[in-house]
Amino acid sequence: MKFGEKLQEFIYLLSTNDKYSEFDSRKSFNRVNKPDSENLLNYYQQNDSSIESNNASGNSRNGVDGVHEVKLAWRHIKNWLIKYNPDLNHSLQSKCTDSDLQDFQKDLNIKLPNCVYEFFKLTDGQSNFGNNLQIETCGLFFGLKLMSLDEIMISTENWRKVAKTLNKEIRQQNLSKLDLSILPTSHSNSNQYKKKLSGDNSEIETSSEPQSFDLSRDNSNASSIYDLSSQPKFFNIPKQRSIPPGAIHETFAHPMWIPIVTDEVGNYIGIDLSPGPLGSYGQIILFGREFDFKFKISDNWGDFLLIFANDLEIGNWELKYNKKNADGDLFIGNEGDLVFIDKISKLEFPYLEILKRRSLKKWIDTIDDNKENEEHDSNKSRLLEELKKNQISILSLKNNNRSVDDFINKNLTLLNIEDNKNGNISTIKEDKETEEGV
Repeated sequence: MKFGEKLQEFIYLLSTNDKYSEFDSRKSFNRVNKPDSENLLNYYQQNDSSIESNNASGNSRNGVDGVHEVKLAWRHIKNWLIKYNPDLNHSLQSKCTDSDLQDFQKDLNIKLPNCVYEFFKLTDGQSNFGNNLQIETCGLFFGLKLMSLDEIMISTENWRKVAKTLNKEIRQQNLSKLDLSILPTSHSNSNQYKKKLSGDNSEIETSSEPQSFDLSRDNSNASSIYDLSSQPKFFNIPKQRSIPPGAIHETFAHPMWIPIVTDEVGNYIGIDLSPGPLGSYGQIILFGREFDFKFKISDNWGDFLLIFANDLEIGNWELKYNKKNADGDLFIGNEGDLVFIDKISKLEFPYLEILKRRSLKKWIDTIDDNKENEEHDSNKSRLLEELKKNQISILSLKNNNRSVDDFINKNLTLLNIEDNKNGNISTIKEDKETEEGV
C-alpha cells in the first residue's frame, strides 16, 4: 500500500462510524470471496416454478413490512432493559452504518428485508467482551444472543459450506440411482448377483418372481435430488420437515437461511430469504444442529421483536442472580441472567422450546377440519386427531417433561406408512400430510 493510501486509511479509521465496512481505495473491495450467485441459488431450489413464486413473494422486501414493528418493539425492549437490566443493555453494540449494511449484503450476495436492514441501524448485536474474558454473558432473548454482522457473516458462510457439501453428495447419489434405473428390471442371473453380494456359499435357490435391479423405485422422483429425505445413509440425518407444512424447504441447511440469534451451540433464529411454496420472503424461522423440524415463528423480524417485547411486558421473565450454596463457595447462575418464566405456572423453559410450541399451536389452530378429505386418508385423520388430543399435554407449559420434538418423532412410524402408500403425491401435499401426521 502506498503512503498516500495509508494516510487515507488512517484518516478513515479516525473519522468513520463504520463497524463492518472497511477502508477501500478501490471502492469495489469485497473482503471475502463473493459466492457465485448462480451456483448459490441453485443449491436447494426445487424447480423453476418455485423460484418464480419465491421471487414474487420477495417483492415485498422493498416495502415497509415490519419496519414500524421493529421501531415500536425496540423502544419497549430498550426501556425494559434500562429499567430492569442495565448490564444487558450495555452489552448492545452501537448501530451499523449504511456502508456496513451495503458491504454486508454484497459479501453474502443477499438483499435484506427492510425491517432487518433498519434494525441493524439501531444496534449491531451484542458484544463479545465476555467471551474474551472467559465470562459467560447473558443473551438478550432469554439467554439467546443477538449476533453482530461479523458473527452473522461467519455463521452463514459455515452453514453454506454444510449446505453445499450435503447437496453435492445427495445429488451424486441420486444421479447414480437414476442411472441404475435404466437397467433391465429383471435378469436371469439376478439371484447369483444377490448371492454374490451377500457372500452366501449355499446352493442357489430359484425364484418364480423376477429380482429387480431398479434401485430407484424407493425414491419418489428425480426432483428429490434436492430433497434431503433421499440423503445417503452415512449422513445419519433424519427426514427434515417444516411447520407449517410447505412454509420452509425441508432440508438440513440452506444457503439463504441467515442466522440472527444463536444459542451458541449451533441453533438459530434466522431470516428465510428462500421460503417454501407456502412461506413468505423474510419469514423468521428456527433452524440448526438440533432442528430436524424447521419452525416458522413469525412473518418478519418486526413481528418477532413484538413477540419478545410482549413476553417482557406481560411478565414472562425472571432475572437469575448469583447464589451461594451452604458452603458459600459455589455459585449458581450468572448475575442478571434473563430467563423465560411462565407467568402462570412459574416454570422456567428454554425460549427456543417456547417458540416451537407456539408455532405448532398456531398451525394446529389454523387447520381446516374437512371431514370429506380425511375420509380418504385414515392415517392422516388418525394422526391429526391424536395431535389435537395431545395439544394440551405437549403445548401446555405445565408439562415440563415432554418436548414438541419428542411427540413428533414418536409419530413418525405411522407417518412413513402414509408416505409409502401415497408415493406419487405432489410435493406440497406430501409436506402437508407428513407435518399434519406430526
